[in-house]
Amino acid sequence: MFLKTEKDLENLGFGEEVHILEYIYLLEKRILENGKEDLKDLWKRAKEDKLAKEKYEIIKYLRENKYIVRFSKDSEYIRIYQKGIRIGEDRTEYLMRVVKKLQDVEVKDLRMARDMRKKLIISVYDKKNKIPLFFRIDQIQFE
Repeated sequence: MFLKTEKDLENLGFGEEVHILEYIYLLEKRILENGKEDLKDLWKRAKEDKLAKEKYEIIKYLRENKYIVRFSKDSEYIRIYQKGIRIGEDRTEYLMRVVKKLQDVEVKDLRMARDMRKKLIISVYDKKNKIPLFFRIDQIQFE
């Protein structure tokens, strides 16, 4: 199934600017035709991000489970929409950060999610079992 227009991409939950990992996903799933660059070249470019492989496996998992995911402009965070909700129909439900290990979580992650009024998800890709692990982090106040 090859896409013909930008509207087709939008209908699948991809934005006007497709992140390089999303582009790799679309090529590997044969949703897009291979353009000027082959997958090896794209992976070389993507690996400028030290967590590229982990992020790819996590977005692939989420996409295959019918979630719409979008990368934030700085690509440190990934926005996840509620299942079944299209972009523009409702706001992002979750803000996710992919880390190598849970010790890499920072207070700024919680502040970012709070300021954006999103639920924070921290994700770690378990290479041994080849599954993503998701942790929801909430802030509470004691009075």
